[in-house]
Amino acid sequence: MANRLLTVNIRNYINRQPRGKRRNRAVRYIRERIAHYTNTDIENVKIDKKLNEAIFKVYSKTALPVKMKLDIDNSGIVTASPFTATITDSSKPAADDKKKADTQKSKEQKAEKPKEHKESKSKKDSESSKDSE
Repeated sequence: MANRLLTVNIRNYINRQPRGKRRNRAVRYIRERIAHYTNTDIENVKIDKKLNEAIFKVYSKTALPVKMKLDIDNSGIVTASPFTATITDSSKPAADDKKKADTQKSKEQKAEKPKEHKESKSKKDSESSKDSE
């Protein structure tokens, strides 16, 4: 079984279609493109349920390029599923962790500053009242 990654740009095709028929025609166009790239018949192309839902909810409205993973069986059946990045880049999570840590620190500092400020005011008030006595 072979795996491929495929991106199909549906914008030029979808924007020319009537709004009521865009969803079904988007699925048909994606099937045609998959069959073309894998040199198989359209009848041998299967679209995963999750990819179908994504096409109906997101891609038919926004016309973004559709990224998908193709699984090709030895019998020639191609199954398309939504692409999810399984390989994580080590630099990206570290940057996200730093951002999260920075935002948590800044929130903690903001939360602590007013408390310290109020305490210092109350100390000043108590000192000024002692001086007046």
